[in-house]
Amino acid sequence: MALAALRPSSTRALCFLPPERKRTLRLGLETTDVSFEKASGFWAGRRTHIDPFSVGWYAEGMRLKIWIMGASLFVGGLLGCGDSQSTDSCADGDCVCEDQNSCVLDCEDVVPCAPSCLNFVDSCIATCTDDCNFDCRGGDRVDGVCRGTCGVNCDAHCSAVGNCIVNAGADSSYLCLNAVNCAATLEDGGDARCVTVSGTCTIKCKGTCDVRCTDVGACNVDCEGQERTLCASGFYVCGKDCPAPTM
Repeated sequence: MALAALRPSSTRALCFLPPERKRTLRLGLETTDVSFEKASGFWAGRRTHIDPFSVGWYAEGMRLKIWIMGASLFVGGLLGCGDSQSTDSCADGDCVCEDQNSCVLDCEDVVPCAPSCLNFVDSCIATCTDDCNFDCRGGDRVDGVCRGTCGVNCDAHCSAVGNCIVNAGADSSYLCLNAVNCAATLEDGGDARCVTVSGTCTIKCKGTCDVRCTDVGACNVDCEGQERTLCASGFYVCGKDCPAPTM
């Protein structure tokens, strides 16, 4: 039923209320749905006469549903319930943000560091310096964004997300798998791979680099004024020769 479908959005804003209040409101939701079923039976032709008890409960249930929806919006606006964001300094060099709407991970000067985001909704933003291992996966497959900034010798991996955007220093690697759009800016010695990307893989190389695109909508490689070469094996190189074929 239409009213029953509203239950997740109505109950999500209850998480900061006292337990006894939660029970009261949840009971109200259950009563509303049951009474709606009772009353709607008449309108769907499952009853042959008007049941004043059911219709009365339906009216009471509707008033309670409206009150709960309004309270949910109010509490959600004040407390941000259901719109969670996790911020972690990654002081121990290993931090994981899981099952949040958005994640902000900051390694500051910790080296090495391994910020990870798992099963988020909107965004995962990670910042680290050298020797960073950035792992971002399981975001919203349309609008979820992984965004990482790291220094030298960075290993960035995104999978099962909407978009993955990384800026990395020299001698870094980038892997974007099962995404809508992938984009990376790599310094000298970079290695980029885009695999199963429905949209565009856009790689900018500020030095020598290798770029491999497999099963992508479009593969755009910008070598920033250096020579760009498409090798026989199907990948691009910037500022260097293709590797010798292996026997």
